[in-house]
Amino acid sequence: IVMIIAVKMFKPDHEIGTVTYFDEQLAQMGEITKKEKVNLLALVLLLAFIFTVDLHKLEVNIGFILIPWIVYLPFLEGADFKDLKKVNFDMVFFFTGCMSIGTVATKLGLGAAIANLMTTVLAGNTSPFLIMFILFALVFALNFLMTPVAIVSLITVPILILKSGLLIS
Repeated sequence: IVMIIAVKMFKPDHEIGTVTYFDEQLAQMGEITKKEKVNLLALVLLLAFIFTVDLHKLEVNIGFILIPWIVYLPFLEGADFKDLKKVNFDMVFFFTGCMSIGTVATKLGLGAAIANLMTTVLAGNTSPFLIMFILFALVFALNFLMTPVAIVSLITVPILILKSGLLIS
């Protein structure tokens, strides 16, 4: 039902058409610039860093902190000070605050309490429909108390506890 509603709500105003539409859009974008190539290189480097954490044993957050700054090196010219001025820091701090709310709620034991409550309610019933219904209802109720980003930060722990504890497949 949710998928049908989403298709109806987000239906484009005009037909997108065939593959030729996408070819035309790609042609309008033009050639890949040096700046875009440098940014792509930084993204690939970050992904490689993430996937090799077990090998180099460095904290994954170090990669998220240091690698994006590579694009600001003068000889790479992936970004400059004008690009840094365009960053919407209000949104960065808003998301940080939302994630912090969810993390604090988890550290206070709300995530474990939710997992215990859901385990009790499910009582061995691992029906995917029932689990999704309970999660949907829980997220709906939490939406009145927290922002969606905080909910995602909070609800991750109970979902993982449920997955490992009930061995849901």
